Amino acid sequence: MDISTFSKKNDLVLTADEIALCEKGIKFMRNSLDRHHEETHIFRMLDTFLILEREYMSVDHAVTVLSICWHDVWKSRRIFIPKKVRFMFDQVFEGIGSAIIFFKNSKGISLRKRFKSAIAILLHVRLDVVLPRSLRKIYAALFLSQEARLLQDLDALESCNLEFLENFKKVYTPRFKKYPEFLDIWNDYYYKGFRNMKETVFYSKSAKRIFRDQIDKFQTEAEQYLKGVGE
Repeated sequence: MDISTFSKKNDLVLTADEIALCEKGIKFMRNSLDRHHEETHIFRMLDTFLILEREYMSVDHAVTVLSICWHDVWKSRRIFIPKKVRFMFDQVFEGIGSAIIFFKNSKGISLRKRFKSAIAILLHVRLDVVLPRSLRKIYAALFLSQEARLLQDLDALESCNLEFLENFKKVYTPRFKKYPEFLDIWNDYYYKGFRNMKETVFYSKSAKRIFRDQIDKFQTEAEQYLKGVGE
C-alpha cells in the first residue's frame, strides 16, 4: 500500500507534498533497525485510523497521517542494546527524537501542519498514565489536540494487537535466548506497567471497544509467551 492510493481510496485530503513526506516516513520504517517497529506497524495504524476518525469530525487528515507515518522513526534508527537504562531511555525519549527528525525533514509543508504533526508525535508517548485520571483529563484538555489524542489511541491499540505480538516474538525470541537479563527487563515492563492498561487510557469509544475485544486474548498469549521463552 502507498499513501497516495490510501488517501484517494478513503477520501483523505492530502497535498502532493504531504503524501511525499508520508512516503519518506514509511521509507524510514521500511529500513528500520528495530524490526519490531517497521512499516506493517504503520499500515495497521492507518487501517485502524479509518475506524476511529469517525469520532473526530474536525481532525486534520494530513496531520494525523503524517504523525502516524513518522511517530516511530527515531526507534527505526536505534541499534539494539540489552541494558535497562537504554531500554527505559528509549521509552521516554522516543517522542522527542521522532518529533525532531520529522521537523527537520518536513520543510516542504505548511508551518502550521509541521508544528501540529510534531507536537502529536512528541506527545504520543503515554507518560501521562502515571497521573490520576482527573489530572489526565486536565492534561489532555490543555495539551492534546484531536490529532494527538487519535495518535495516542492508535499506538496504544497497536501495543496490544496480536499481529504486533507475533512480530515481537519473531524479533525478540533470539534476543531473550542470548540475553536472559533482557527478558527480566521486559517482564518488569509488562507486569508492572503494560499489564495494568485499562480502557480509561483511551479517548474514543471505538478505541475502547477494540481494546475490550482484543485485550484478554492478547494478555493470555503474551503471558504464555513470556513464561515459555524463559524456560
